[in-house]
Amino acid sequence: MTKLERLDLSFMHRRFPGQNQLTLLVRSDAVTRWCLGLVLLARGLIDSYVVADQSRSHSLKIEVDRNMPEQTRATGLLDESKSQIKVSSEELEYWLTFFMGLYRDGVATVNHIDVDLLSSDTIRSTLTLEVLEVAEPVSEIEAKRRLGLDT
Repeated sequence: MTKLERLDLSFMHRRFPGQNQLTLLVRSDAVTRWCLGLVLLARGLIDSYVVADQSRSHSLKIEVDRNMPEQTRATGLLDESKSQIKVSSEELEYWLTFFMGLYRDGVATVNHIDVDLLSSDTIRSTLTLEVLEVAEPVSEIEAKRRLGLDT
């Protein structure tokens, strides 16, 4: 079963020499439904999750490959209008941790996640999942204190 949703998202597709990049901006109004879709996908309650922007000018189809080689995070094709990716179970859990933290706290710890896609061609493809609500950065001293490295 495929779950298709139109969400408050923005897609930006860019091509550079040797690189193909798609940035998906998940706005705060979309976070709850985005998280629910990812949970359904992670739990195997849907086979694929397709998200589209409000105008339906771009969509992203996400599937989980539970047999993906250990060192591979994701595979797929990024296109100007329809992109498709397969992610490992571990990668999807990473996304869930990031976005559920944003849902819980109202802010994320960083403003984006970069996902390098393994592809069969020589062009490097990167999916960037971006958010606007980000916590204020902490000082080096505070970071060390939080990590228990302040000795």
